[in-house]
Amino acid sequence: MDHWDRADFSPMPQSSVRGDDNLAARSDTSETMLPLSNVPTQSTSYAGTADTSKTHQEEEADVGDGEEDSWEDLDDTKLEQQMNALKLELAAKPAKQPINYFAPPVTCSPPWDPTLLGHVLEAYDVPEYKLAEDVVNALASTDWGTASVKWLERKMVFVVFGSERQARDALVLHKHQWLRLRPLSKSPAHVQEKAKEIQMQLRPTRVRPKTNAGVARRMVENTLGLRSTVSREQREAERKQLSDARAAKKNSVRWDD
Repeated sequence: MDHWDRADFSPMPQSSVRGDDNLAARSDTSETMLPLSNVPTQSTSYAGTADTSKTHQEEEADVGDGEEDSWEDLDDTKLEQQMNALKLELAAKPAKQPINYFAPPVTCSPPWDPTLLGHVLEAYDVPEYKLAEDVVNALASTDWGTASVKWLERKMVFVVFGSERQARDALVLHKHQWLRLRPLSKSPAHVQEKAKEIQMQLRPTRVRPKTNAGVARRMVENTLGLRSTVSREQREAERKQLSDARAAKKNSVRWDD
């Protein structure tokens, strides 16, 4: 027990020395275990975050300033002009028509054959107060009084000539105050269709050649054995009249009763 009284084995100084050694060892260990790259990395991330937040704040401030400037620079007159221009642009766009899928297909009528009913002309734009007799009288006042009139309705009047040549001459030479003529090739489609339906009624009008009773008188005289009491001059005139009628019939295309 004598060694407890010695200064080397005093418990208090030893404990203090061991405590100091432990603290020094811990400090050395902490300094050794701590990587050196952590310190600058943490400081850099803090700096980058601060710079980024500052940049966002500056951008928001710039945007706010720009919006304030743009609203201050707005002009009511210019805005109204832009709105009017947009309205005009929308109004100019054609509206899409709804498609009727149940409608029948549109049939296009074939073009008019110019050789069909070339002797027929249409009297168009006839005044409302005019009648069929007025059209006949208007034709009689010109050189085409022999043409016949087929009056179907007020908006559909056909003038039938004796030949295509007369119809062409009437188109060129006919002049009247209110009676206007045109070929069927220039007529509306419904007029052309109606002309095709009644084309048998629109046959060319033929004037019966002038004749006399000479042939019938000679037949009676020959049958009954009577002597003719007609003078020679009258018989010559009748023969000439008959020869002229035959020549006119030969020159015509066809003669219908």
